[in-house]
Amino acid sequence: MSSKPLGGLHFVITGEFGEDRASIVKKLIQLGAVHHSGITVKTNLLIVGTDPGEMKRKRAATMNIHEVDREWLIKALALGGFTLRDGMKIESV
Repeated sequence: MSSKPLGGLHFVITGEFGEDRASIVKKLIQLGAVHHSGITVKTNLLIVGTDPGEMKRKRAATMNIHEVDREWLIKALALGGFTLRDGMKIESV
């Protein structure tokens, strides 16, 4: 088991979050998560922002992959002391 808060999590990200996706992915990887550019059998989480790719969402739904939103992302990043660069304040984690 990983000592990192998101160790073992395989994720795909879709949509906009107010910060470039490459930067978000880098932060999540530093927290132990594994990034995939597309939905695979290893994916266990789809992180969905505004204007998401509908094909990714449909594929994730057919594979019973859990979807989370921007709020989840903010809380997950906070676990490692990270924030989104869009200036949104985190009131509680």
